Amino acid sequence: MTLPLGENFFSTAQTIANELGMSYKQLSSFIYPTTNKSYRTFTIKKKGGGERTISVPKKNLKKIQRMIVDKIMKYYNPKLSCHGFTESRSIVTNAYRHVGKQFVFNVDLKDFFGTIHFGRVRNLFISKPFLYSHSAATVLAQICCKDGVLPQGAPTSPIISNLICWKLDAQLQTLAAKNNCHYTRYADDITFSFSCNKKYIPKSILDFDNDGVVVVGSSLERIIKENGFNINYEKVRLKGRSQRQEVTGITVNEFTNVERKFIRKTRSMIHAWRKFGSIKAQEHYISNYLEKDILPRQAKSIAKNDGEFFIDVVKGRVNYIQMVRGRADPIYRKLAYQMTLAMGKPNHLFLRKAEEVISDSVFIVENNLLCEQGSAFLLDDIGIVTNQHVVEGIDHENHELVDFYREDDVKNKMNSSFVYSSASKDIAIFLATANFNNIPPLPIGNDKNLRVGDSIIVVGYPDYSEGETAYINRGKIVQSILRFGKRFWLIDIPVIHGNSGGPVLNEKLEVVGIATLGSAINDGKNKFNGFVPISTLTGILNTPQYNKIYRYSLLHSKKPKVEIEKDLFYVDGLTYCKKCFLDKKQAITVYKTKSNVFFNCKICGKTYRK
Repeated sequence: MTLPLGENFFSTAQTIANELGMSYKQLSSFIYPTTNKSYRTFTIKKKGGGERTISVPKKNLKKIQRMIVDKIMKYYNPKLSCHGFTESRSIVTNAYRHVGKQFVFNVDLKDFFGTIHFGRVRNLFISKPFLYSHSAATVLAQICCKDGVLPQGAPTSPIISNLICWKLDAQLQTLAAKNNCHYTRYADDITFSFSCNKKYIPKSILDFDNDGVVVVGSSLERIIKENGFNINYEKVRLKGRSQRQEVTGITVNEFTNVERKFIRKTRSMIHAWRKFGSIKAQEHYISNYLEKDILPRQAKSIAKNDGEFFIDVVKGRVNYIQMVRGRADPIYRKLAYQMTLAMGKPNHLFLRKAEEVISDSVFIVENNLLCEQGSAFLLDDIGIVTNQHVVEGIDHENHELVDFYREDDVKNKMNSSFVYSSASKDIAIFLATANFNNIPPLPIGNDKNLRVGDSIIVVGYPDYSEGETAYINRGKIVQSILRFGKRFWLIDIPVIHGNSGGPVLNEKLEVVGIATLGSAINDGKNKFNGFVPISTLTGILNTPQYNKIYRYSLLHSKKPKVEIEKDLFYVDGLTYCKKCFLDKKQAITVYKTKSNVFFNCKICGKTYRK
């Protein structure tokens, strides 16, 4: 397991207490003689029948468990096949790896958290990369376990379960690679998918008995058992293209999709909301769908919230459809619009095509220094982004030589303060000054999950002339390459001169790259059409050098978003100490009393009273 060996935070039981900011006696109250009183336990119904026991730690124990998670997070390096409880991964990324396959094979691990017992958790902390002492590992295991096993519902259980499954994922990834198929795991759900004909499916992964019934292959079964888990044979299933292939509740036959009945029910709930109001719609929903699934005290609480519970359920269902099908999906957009009507706040943007909405956040860029033209876009929490070669020669002194404007307002040419540029990375960033306040920014995506074959959308203004609309084209990723020592993704659609600097988006309409490689004309001869991954940009943002440059640009911009009040700065809703503002980007801690508000700087330690 190749993970970084960090500080030994928990060398003894006493150091655990010290690191958690308490005495050993206080810590002991949570682990001796039992943790049962520190949990609230209840059951929820499973979709396929039966019940699932959830044990949620009470406030004090939950706080301790979260602190432990923060300490061990540096050791957390899950395999690419692991999609549960992992940042930037989800049931959608888990399902996406199996889209369009001939066969999908699902295996369920029986009593997943229940099989991760106290001894396994203690051995995890004793072994690499932790190497904690036996006494410290024992205390940590006692904090993280309930009744001798990992409780489902504790903050520590997800990360510990994935750390314990690291070897399992590594071995099953190798098994899949040897047999030319795909493997993923989301908690206790294991999935393999195959592109071959049925007769070529590897018997080491699955086989058929004399009656033609699917059975788990010998190699797969052996690896699972050697890693201390058991197979739920009642939930082993193989589905072909003519059947409904499902991974973690998501249909994957052609694209990630939700069940039709889920969409129909969501539509009917919105209709009931609009016709009868949220309170009556909630009463009907509870009596018909939730009567057996909620506790009496929960029902009383729900009854007092004037339909807010029902509204939250509808929002959750619509957001789930968006997560699975994407923000550009017409079904999602129609449902979202109907929901805004029910809320009494109609958002007509949902009536427009997603591509049209994207163009609101994309600009034509004119570099008047070199008489160059390109594209740029407003990125959430970052600013205006483009290619360095589009604004070559521009810096803090001459940034007024760059104009940004939109296709529907060409006479309103906006200037912005220069922040940063890198020729090697071909990235430039400008400050989003007051001119851009009413322009919706594009959300930033995660390119770590990109694969060859993924769909993308390229937006920009190649060879722009007044009156033209944005160039919006859909394509697919065809290759990952290293060029000039940097990572690029190649695509199967042209990036034409002037399109450089425009956003490249995924199906969720999140920015995953910046269009950069292309040709002067759209002649179809250029083989290198591609984009810089957005992680190249985010990697820049985390450097101390960029943070200092950003603050310099903020303070020297013509219309900075900074209000100065004595010794405090207020920037984009955050508060900073004037003394430390240029050194580190660290927000001040706010303490409120009945009569005063106190600000404490984490860097210099000075406290201000407002």
